[in-house]
Amino acid sequence: MTLQFWDTVGQERFQSLGRTYYRGTDISLLCFDVTCIDSYLNIPGWLEEMRTFCNEHPPLHQDVYLVGTKVDLWKKRVVSTADAESLAQHLGLKGYFEVSSKERVNLEEMV
Repeated sequence: MTLQFWDTVGQERFQSLGRTYYRGTDISLLCFDVTCIDSYLNIPGWLEEMRTFCNEHPPLHQDVYLVGTKVDLWKKRVVSTADAESLAQHLGLKGYFEVSSKERVNLEEMV
C-alpha cells in the first residue's frame, strides 16, 4: 500500500492544480477548517469539481471523506460536528472525521 497526501489548496487561484492529482486516486479527503465558515461552504463546489473531472477522465473508483481540521481551536469553532456529519451524508460521502494536526487528534484513526 502506498499512501500519498496531496494538498491541492482550497484557494481559488490554485484550483486548477487540484485536477492534476485526482487521476488514479483511491481515496480523497475533502478538508475544511472548522473555524472558517467559508471553507465549509466551499465543500460542495470542491466535490463537484472533483467529480466532474473524474467523470471526464474515468475511471472514478474513489471513496471520498469529509475532514474537519483545527478542532483544537474549540473556542473559535463555527461549524458543529452535527452540521459536518449531515453535510457528509447529504453529499453521499463515506464518512466524516475531525482532526487536529497541532494536538495530534484523530490523525491515526483517519488514516
